[in-house]
Amino acid sequence: MDKLHTCQNTQKIEVPFRQLNKVDVYRILCEGIIPRPIAFVSTVDCDGVKNLAPFSFFMPVASDPPSLAFSVTRKRDDSKKDTLMNIESTRHFVVNHVTDNIFDQVYQASTEFASDIDEFDKVGLTAMPCKHGPASYVLESPLSLECELYKSLPIGDAKHGGSTIIVGKLLCAYVFASCYRDGKIVLEDEPTVSRLGSFNYGSAEVKLSTADKDTWNLQHW
Repeated sequence: MDKLHTCQNTQKIEVPFRQLNKVDVYRILCEGIIPRPIAFVSTVDCDGVKNLAPFSFFMPVASDPPSLAFSVTRKRDDSKKDTLMNIESTRHFVVNHVTDNIFDQVYQASTEFASDIDEFDKVGLTAMPCKHGPASYVLESPLSLECELYKSLPIGDAKHGGSTIIVGKLLCAYVFASCYRDGKIVLEDEPTVSRLGSFNYGSAEVKLSTADKDTWNLQHW
């Protein structure tokens, strides 16, 4: 960007979080931190029932150990979600990349199905066995990251509004051959879907490339 674009009105107001209820806080987080990548997490319970769920509070953590993290909120009845219970019991999960080709199935998987429902079958995706644990990865996703539980961190009280941060250590990547070039994962031809504000989702249509600049490039990695 060669010049600074300024808003017509730069006056700001204060919004104290202590005066907000938890629904309003959630809305500010969801609408103020955008776009957010979506972790489409696949797990399995001790009886072999497969679960799928999307989470948009999601990020990479470190390269040594290779790790990522996402947070799982509590249900409205204060109980744990199936994803969290499955990870706690098996210590294994997969984060699958979300593209517009599977978005309808990903969105359908956000439904709170009964715990005995195989969600791969329910939403129409193909479960493939992982190398290092019981959870399956999504065949139709261009990139699936197999993880073992590295650490979990409860945030807040064990009730609706609280959350648990899940940190996973990466074990293996399952990637479309067409998306793996010269040792790098290239997903430019796979239209990634991110979470936007409110109930909106979208893909990256504007790219601001800094690959040829000195401020930050591969030499800094």
